[in-house]
Amino acid sequence: MNTIEIALMCELWNDILQCFNSSSKLLQSNTIELAPATGLLKSLDKFLGEFQGKFDHYEQQAGDRCGSSTYKSEVSEHPSVRGISVVEMPRCCGRDVEPANV
Repeated sequence: MNTIEIALMCELWNDILQCFNSSSKLLQSNTIELAPATGLLKSLDKFLGEFQGKFDHYEQQAGDRCGSSTYKSEVSEHPSVRGISVVEMPRCCGRDVEPANV
């Protein structure tokens, strides 16, 4: 992982996917009762709600992992995603992307 952006996404998604995977396995059990299932879903909701406040922690972990705390957009005048300029990406997640100031 040579950039903080990649390391940050790996750190974030690792924790998110591990939590959802373990909950999903329990929810798919044919012996689970309604009360524990509801508790699991509330737990996931709480986990995601608290997740936003932990950004600095994940950013620190990512910086330690890749050896840099400088974002690519801080050193590059034109941020890109996999070499595609943001200006060239008209839609993202079903909504228009704001044009970049170039």
